[in-house]
Amino acid sequence: MTNALSLYTMFDHTFVNKVCPLFSLKYFFINEEGRREELVLIDDGTGSVLENKSATWEFRYSGIFIEGEIILNNPNFLFGRNGLVGDGATIGVALQIASKKSAQQYIRPIGEISKESGPGIVIEFEEELSRKKYYGNFSINICLYVKKADVTPILGKANIPGMMLGNIVEQVIDIDGSMSALPIQKINDPSKPLWYVEYDIDDPTIDPFDTDHVCIYFNSAHPGFKYLEKQDSQVGIYLQTEVMASALSLIITHVKSLPEWDYIKQGDNLEEGSIGSAIYYFIKTFNWNFESPEQLSESIRAYFETLGEEDKNE
Repeated sequence: MTNALSLYTMFDHTFVNKVCPLFSLKYFFINEEGRREELVLIDDGTGSVLENKSATWEFRYSGIFIEGEIILNNPNFLFGRNGLVGDGATIGVALQIASKKSAQQYIRPIGEISKESGPGIVIEFEEELSRKKYYGNFSINICLYVKKADVTPILGKANIPGMMLGNIVEQVIDIDGSMSALPIQKINDPSKPLWYVEYDIDDPTIDPFDTDHVCIYFNSAHPGFKYLEKQDSQVGIYLQTEVMASALSLIITHVKSLPEWDYIKQGDNLEEGSIGSAIYYFIKTFNWNFESPEQLSESIRAYFETLGEEDKNE
């Protein structure tokens, strides 16, 4: 948040200690029933990813909404000779969302601060990230900038509208993470079962972990689909657990039968985003037992059931 080459004062840890910014960022999507469903931010060991409780959310199908609240205490410290700008200036607060992989950058004002703003400021916002524009990962920043110049500028203080003063919130989220983007497709075929798995794998160390190479199909034409989709009932939660655990067990057991398994279990020569890298992530991150298909299935089920218990206790 500091810039050693800056010719004017920037927002840094000194101002953090004075202003004590607090923030709350919530993520959710609208499911097929038109209802809001929360997403939880977790650390997968390589970065931050989002999950819903049934691990069925995929950004490329549902997109995402961000709901934020920013609280700035003692904003007067941002003004004057010891602040960021002169007493007569106005500081703008902006939401910035950027994704290098998808070549997107977006910024919009969400609030402002002046010397007369009072002892505390609350800024709220909501933003939608379109599934058609973003992939890979994105960063969300809450930044400060000069919105209105002071008529009596102070040497060493920014005073040109648009000048950036630094970030008060910075967060990077992987929207194609291994657990947040399981290869799931929905179909409508009365001749098929409720769910099934198909593979088209040439080399799991290279082939992407996507629906072109390994896919879990959910069949909306099956009479049991309404229970699979019903996420606010115990039946729905347990059915989702059984389906996801069984599907992952089948996928991993199939990959274990391939010649490249020795590379995968050691994490050697794996392309980023490949089937092998996803399974190696499972090996390193979760306490799953890979010794036999039976032990693998049992440990994956136990993992998903534990997730359900955590959700109920929150």
